Amino acid sequence: MLYKNRSVSSPEDGYDLLRKFLGEVDWEYFIVICLDTKNQPAAINICHIVSLNASLIYPREVMKPAMKKVIIIQVYQI
Repeated sequence: MLYKNRSVSSPEDGYDLLRKFLGEVDWEYFIVICLDTKNQPAAINICHIVSLNASLIYPREVMKPAMKKVIIIQVYQI
């Protein structure tokens, strides 16, 4: 099991899921988490790894893996 709490009901739950999924990252990622009808992750898709000076993210890339619900999280280096 990826993490204990299988239901994603708050932004904090999404953060905990991705923290364990990504670990330490040194790039900016654009990630889509697809949830089923019980708010459990059905898929995690890295749509784009951002380049140095631009981030071109097309709506079709965000919606492509989506099934029922979508959480969009952008992770960047601080």
